[in-house]
Amino acid sequence: MSAPLPSCVTDPLGAVASAFDAAIGSGDTAPDQDGDWGIKATLQEALDRPGVMEQIPEINAVGVDNVRPGQLVRFRCMVQDMYNPEYYVGAYKDRSTGGKWRTTKFTERISGGNSVNTGESQPDDSAERVIWERRVLYCVPIPGESSWIARDDEDMVAKILAAAGERKEGPAAKVDEKVDEKAASSNPVAKHPRADHATCPPASIVPEAAESMDESLNLPLGATDVADGLPRAAPAIVKVYESEDALPVKLNDVLELVGVLQIEPDISNDVSNTNNDQQQAAMAAAAAAVNGDPATSGAIEAPAEIRTALIQHLAVPLGGDVLAAEYVLAAIVSRVHTRTDSLALGKLSVTLMGVPEGGDLPRNLAAAIADIAPCVAHLPLSIAGLNARSWTPKKDYGVNRLRSGPLQLAPGTVVVLDETALTSGQLRETGVRNVQALKQLVQLQELEYDFQYHQMRVPVDVAVVVLTSAKQGDSVVQGGECRVPLRMVKDTRVAEQLDPVMARTMRRFVARAWGSDHSISEKAGKEIESEMVAARQGERKATELEFHRWLTIARLCALSSGETDLTVKHWKHAMECERKTEERLRLM
Repeated sequence: MSAPLPSCVTDPLGAVASAFDAAIGSGDTAPDQDGDWGIKATLQEALDRPGVMEQIPEINAVGVDNVRPGQLVRFRCMVQDMYNPEYYVGAYKDRSTGGKWRTTKFTERISGGNSVNTGESQPDDSAERVIWERRVLYCVPIPGESSWIARDDEDMVAKILAAAGERKEGPAAKVDEKVDEKAASSNPVAKHPRADHATCPPASIVPEAAESMDESLNLPLGATDVADGLPRAAPAIVKVYESEDALPVKLNDVLELVGVLQIEPDISNDVSNTNNDQQQAAMAAAAAAVNGDPATSGAIEAPAEIRTALIQHLAVPLGGDVLAAEYVLAAIVSRVHTRTDSLALGKLSVTLMGVPEGGDLPRNLAAAIADIAPCVAHLPLSIAGLNARSWTPKKDYGVNRLRSGPLQLAPGTVVVLDETALTSGQLRETGVRNVQALKQLVQLQELEYDFQYHQMRVPVDVAVVVLTSAKQGDSVVQGGECRVPLRMVKDTRVAEQLDPVMARTMRRFVARAWGSDHSISEKAGKEIESEMVAARQGERKATELEFHRWLTIARLCALSSGETDLTVKHWKHAMECERKTEERLRLM
């Protein structure tokens, strides 16, 4: 039998009020400064207790409509937009209690249900209220998040994902959340058994000329209704009470928040002009939710067997092509570790050539990746889709929001760009810009956000796998490091359902590989240097970009083997993979 939950978890607003009363006392003196009166430390201490975090519902998994207002919840999210800071009445004298000072921090409502905006229980004049400041963010559920995270969200892989945005964690904040009431789910996740092996359809986009409901909610990849009972995605307005120094946040950061859920139907106009069938919810996050990265620590047992299982899993949709599967695995665990003006070192984009047209391989591969990676975006390319709307974010000053696009993604997302269904046609201006954005994403790991009066380059860190039916020449999306001709020995098919234990092991393995740094042994360093000198002096005269690619593949070979030391063994294996690829290219 589990221990009873602390009062700050079962009654968070009551805990805030008690902490405020204890700090302010019963005198007439107004609070002289903003603060949290120890509530953050109290709540964090409670969350650190074994079993407490798991009992707090995660709203992506259970749905907003299945959580009562005022309850403490968790919210995994990506920062999609950032508004200007706002001023609010942080404390005031309540006439109904004989002039007692009360606070509205972490909520828009006071105890008893009186709204601070209705005029009820308001101070007699402006001298009896204290104005404080808070930051405002628009957050969305992490685009393309695999459904196994929502079903087993206490898995340490989710904590790796929450740490992706420079390992920042979401503390004191308040959130207003937009929900489509037609999509409300009556089946909380608790009614469904957790399933590590559940099929995880990857997120994909459907081109539409008119703005859809999902686009109006600024969901980059839309809100797919998952067949196995997961609720519809719900974005939120997060009001952050900590300073920028205490919690530096930027666009596309991934946060995990713990806070108080509320319903605020009257706030919707603060976001945008929304449809009539939508309602507004609110959440006040009050403490950091994640500490440490347990999935990246500790020894990994049987790493060679796990690597083999991963490659075999990815080879199934690739028609048994083990070499192509190995390159895809390398792309999955790649990330940018150093940036220069013209290079994003560490990333590895892979183009698979000769993919059959009109088949299921792209979707099968995206689904296989979603089985083991936390976020996957399957983006089929078509003339209509590229011309329909901007794939990169654009500021709309008319409604004061950053309109999202399919390429606004969280760090660590695996993007599967499917060119196999692309037919001849005329790209309009929007389509040309989208193709240029895709090339910029692949080559530089950057995107240009359109703020109308200026363009802002935003660094990104996503893995890209391009699938093209072309057998010669470049794909439409050029600039990837590796071109691998596909050699299928059987038909593509859906990867087999993973054993639950193996699925968890593989996901932890991938998370650790993605989040780990590497080092080069002295022996390996000397041999690599010697071979690079020989390659530069050889008949073909290898280029600097080739050296970067070889070293990146060797590094990823080490990480995908469960090791952080790049050795001669990894270097030789990487060069053998490159030799096989060059041989395939010559035979095309």
